[in-house]
Amino acid sequence: LKEDKRMPTGYRCQLCDFGSAIEGRVDLRSAEDRRIQGEIIRGSTTQMYRAPEMVDLHLVPELTERTDVWSLGCCLYMLCFLRNCFEEN
Repeated sequence: LKEDKRMPTGYRCQLCDFGSAIEGRVDLRSAEDRRIQGEIIRGSTTQMYRAPEMVDLHLVPELTERTDVWSLGCCLYMLCFLRNCFEEN
């Protein structure tokens, strides 16, 4: 987690900046839909937290809440183990 994405409050840490969270489902059936969503994804998400279907927009016909669950899992891993779950070491 980046320092600017969490706010220490006593013994708790609050996550903030959920700009990449989606509301509802996002259609990816047309090339135009994929182009528009690709620009949004590149501008509002950190690559290490992107679900596979956000990296390759041809994998699924729509983006769903599953992408948010993937990102949450990456954040939880970072909080538990203090390293990125995809680091090479």
